[in-house]
This record gives sequence, structure tokens and C-alpha cells, in this order.
Amino acid sequence: MLVHLDTADNATAAVAVENIIEDIEKRKTDLRHKLERRPTRDELIQHNILKDTKIAPAIQAQASELEKSRLADALEQKITSRPDAKDLLSQGILTREYR
Repeated sequence: MLVHLDTADNATAAVAVENIIEDIEKRKTDLRHKLERRPTRDELIQHNILKDTKIAPAIQAQASELEKSRLADALEQKITSRPDAKDLLSQGILTREYR
């Protein structure tokens, strides 16, 4: 079935198409400008947005969690092995007024 449009409808459709094309061109220009200003990988690493790692992306999250766990274990070990106040007093590191 063919639909015949009168001249006014054709003009309205043409303006609508022009507006859509202008919008697409504007979006392309905006995207091009954003890509031009995009920081480099080195800049992202420098700002701690990316990690400087040679690990495959698929396992980076696991490696990060493993590192956090390792640091937490090391901290826990240091906290449990630190001397208590009595030992610090006997070594002259802590005085009674700070106890």
C-alpha cells in the first residue's frame, strides 16, 4: 500500500531528517573531541586509575584480592607480635605516665 504525502508533509519530514542528521553530526563531533582528550594509559596509571601490571585482565581482580589478603595477613601478624605495655615499660620505651 502506497501512502501519498502532500508537499507540507514532505517538507516536515525533510526538516525532521535534517534535524536528525545534524544531531548525529554533533554527537560524532563531541565523541571525536572526547576521544582526543582521552588520557593515555600511562596517565591513568600515574593517577592510580589503572594498575601497572603485566597480569592478564581476566585475573587482575583475583590478583588484587590476593594482594589485599596478603597485606591483611602481614598486618595481623605484626599486630599480634607487637610487645605489650609491660614489655615496653621494662625496656624503658614507655613510661608510666603514658600507660
